[in-house]
Parts: sequence; structure tokens; C-alpha cells
Amino acid sequence: MGGNIFVNNRDYYGLYGLILGGLVDVTIFLQSASADVRAVLIKEGGFVESLSAIGYFVGAILVILIRRKFIYYTYAAFILILFGLRELDFHNRFTTMSVSKIKFYVSPEVLLLEKVIAIAIVLLLLYILIRLIKTHFNGLINAIKKGEPSALGVGGGILLILITKTLDGLSRKLASVNIIVSDNMAKLVETVEEVFELGIPLMFIIAAAARFRTAR
Repeated sequence: MGGNIFVNNRDYYGLYGLILGGLVDVTIFLQSASADVRAVLIKEGGFVESLSAIGYFVGAILVILIRRKFIYYTYAAFILILFGLRELDFHNRFTTMSVSKIKFYVSPEVLLLEKVIAIAIVLLLLYILIRLIKTHFNGLINAIKKGEPSALGVGGGILLILITKTLDGLSRKLASVNIIVSDNMAKLVETVEEVFELGIPLMFIIAAAARFRTAR
């Protein structure tokens, strides 16, 4: 039995490797692709963003399916659904401006009802994140150290979130402190940020699938 588990674990490790390798390959392809191809694939609301949104929704469904093995599974599903909706631009589609901007909460142009709803969602999200961290953080770290596939997927997804959020608008942020990057570097940063965002839900999907295997 132990040998079979090890083989299965190696299969998941291979899947994670394929995801990362595929993301690198797509990034390299897009760097040399025409402007039209890039526009179709990584523009706002384009192919990559749509796939990312679908991935988050699939991940949420899988989390619900493994609910017997995951405390606060509804919280995790809620976060994944929010991520999916954000990929579909729900954070600014029905409001005066993006709810992710501080200006939204202080601008007199934004209706009070919009602010109340947005604040309620943000507070709920913060509460959920705190509960998940308090409940699962230590267990997640220990599981990652043991090489458990589901934990590695969650950890990999979180790492990709941190990387892509750091890269998001990096050229603009650097320009604000008088650091100018070349056009090619700015193009590469944008490509990596957009493409590797797709890896986040893919990591979570494989993690949920690995957890589902042990939940049966």
C-alpha cells in the first residue's frame, strides 16, 4: 500500500511540474507572438482570464465534493468563487469604480449602498481568511514538509498569488520611484503575470483532486 501511495504522489508531482512547464512554454510563445495573438490571449476578459475564472469555479466545486475531509470547506469554496468572479471583472463591472481601490471607499461619487455592500464582502473575506489561517496554517506547513500532494498544490497556488500580485503593475510602480524598465522587460513582466495567474486555479484543482483521492 505504501508503494502505491508513493507512486500516486509522484503522479501529482508530475502534474504540478507539467503545469509550471506549460506556463513557462506559453510565456515564451507569447513573448515572440504578434500583438494580435497577445491581445486575444492575455487581454482583459481574454482567453487566459476566462480559463482562470473557469478554473476557480471548478476548484470550488471540487472543494465542496471533499467537504467531509476539509474543515470550513464552504470558506475555501467562497474564496475560490470570489477569485473567479474577480477574473470576470465583477469587482468593477457593477460598481462606479473598482472595489479594490481605496478611492472607492472615500469617493463621494460612489453610492453609499455600493460602499456598504463592498465593505461587508471585504470584512467577510478577511474573517474567512483569518479562520482558515488559524485552523489550517500549521497543518499546511507540516503537510508541505511531508510532501503531501494536496498541501503542495495549495502552497504552490498561494506562492503564485504572491508572485503575480507582485508583478501586477510592476513597471508603473517602479516608474513612481524613478526606476524605468525597458519595453521588452515590461512586456515580459506583463506576460508572466497574466499567464502565471492561470496556474493558480490549476494548482488548486490538482490539490483538491489529490485531497479527494484520500476522502473516498
